Amino acid sequence: QGIHLMTLHASKGLEFEKVYLWQGNEGNMPQYHKGEEISKERLEEERRLCYVGVTRAREEAFLYYYEGAKENPVLPSRFLEEMGLI
Repeated sequence: QGIHLMTLHASKGLEFEKVYLWQGNEGNMPQYHKGEEISKERLEEERRLCYVGVTRAREEAFLYYYEGAKENPVLPSRFLEEMGLI
């Protein structure tokens, strides 16, 4: 019981009743720096890691993102859109 904080890499092979993924924004998921070009191979690896995180949940998975401020908006992850969540 309790709360386990871990990376998506560390969660491989494990299962939990509930999973919370936060910072589901572009730049965090997939992870890259602003202005950086992300390769197709790396994008697929990041997509796979997102899938690993979501599928660790036996019952519920919660994915969070923030919108940022009006003058500095932040985009949700493209993966959330691909999953039909936004």
